[in-house]
Amino acid sequence: MVLLATGIEALDKKLSEVLPNTAVVYYREAVFNFNFDTLIFSEALAGDLSAENLLFEVRKRGRRVIFLAGESINKDFTAKLFIMGIYDIVFEPVTAEKVKEIFEKPRSFEDVSYLLTNLEDTELKFESFVKSVETAKKQIEGIVKFLGESYRCTDLNEGLLKIEQLLVKEVLYEQDY
Repeated sequence: MVLLATGIEALDKKLSEVLPNTAVVYYREAVFNFNFDTLIFSEALAGDLSAENLLFEVRKRGRRVIFLAGESINKDFTAKLFIMGIYDIVFEPVTAEKVKEIFEKPRSFEDVSYLLTNLEDTELKFESFVKSVETAKKQIEGIVKFLGESYRCTDLNEGLLKIEQLLVKEVLYEQDY
């Protein structure tokens, strides 16, 4: 299924006509109520969840994203999209035909890498991102140590699961007394 999460009613209607098996959502949080293969997303869609967090959760679940960028997109956000493996980006004028073309022929990094050219501080931004991930891993290791175990964090999601397991274990232990 193709989930239309654009916040642009006229575009959703046209996309429903040119793409197979579509459904429409009207706010960001509703995305997680559907089982879909491809998400067509625009920041015009209302909701409290940030675009970055929504797209991260969608990609984490292995779903494809076609991002409708509008007139332009800042380089920092573009880098984040690329880190998440989102290469299907549509710029103004966004039309149902352009979206359909990308839907039928997904883009690769090679197709969109030009979007990061002339970015003087790309290395700094990527370096900063890597540093923040490493800091988060150290924080997870510290929390696990505080909870009484030794743990080497190599993956943030696994580290968070480890903390959750230890907290559940601690709560169950307290309930036994």
